[in-house]
Amino acid sequence: MDALAGSQPSFGQAGHATSSTTSNAAGLDGARCQVSGRESQSSAVSRTAGRPFASAWSRTIGGAARFVDRIGTCVLIGHSQGGGLSARVADARPDKVVASVVLEPAGLPATPPRRPQAIVLGDNRDKHPVTHQLSGVWDRYRDVALEAGDCLTWLDLPTMGHTGNSHLFMCDLNSDQIAALVGDWLRTVL
Repeated sequence: MDALAGSQPSFGQAGHATSSTTSNAAGLDGARCQVSGRESQSSAVSRTAGRPFASAWSRTIGGAARFVDRIGTCVLIGHSQGGGLSARVADARPDKVVASVVLEPAGLPATPPRRPQAIVLGDNRDKHPVTHQLSGVWDRYRDVALEAGDCLTWLDLPTMGHTGNSHLFMCDLNSDQIAALVGDWLRTVL
């Protein structure tokens, strides 16, 4: 049985999904799911009747880890919930994931990174209830990681002169600058 099949403790799983969600075995099916009390279309999740979110999350992590096993050495980059997924898969497969970049992640693992990891944070995190809640989570994760070693790089955009960012960095006017910042960091650690 895959070691990731059980639930893992975490730093601040956002927990805002109101129904069970996971990808289906055949692939991504675009089924509707209930998120934060509203119906939304998603190509990445589908309903799973009667199964808890944590179980679906564990299966998603396990599936992503098995995918990394198939492709081999890689760098993972993830945003929001995908950031938490990337961090957990990097934690589970340090022999294959040589670095990870997580942008305002949700669902970080309880253990600090064992390979280079950058956390990218914008300047509007206190203006939304979810990112406000996660802000404390990110700070605790940083503190634990920095105590454990030097694998974590904290890319706090406002302190680096990049302001006005939303949670969706890829949609912001300075997205090219943020991508260049991430690329520069990757060149330094690879």
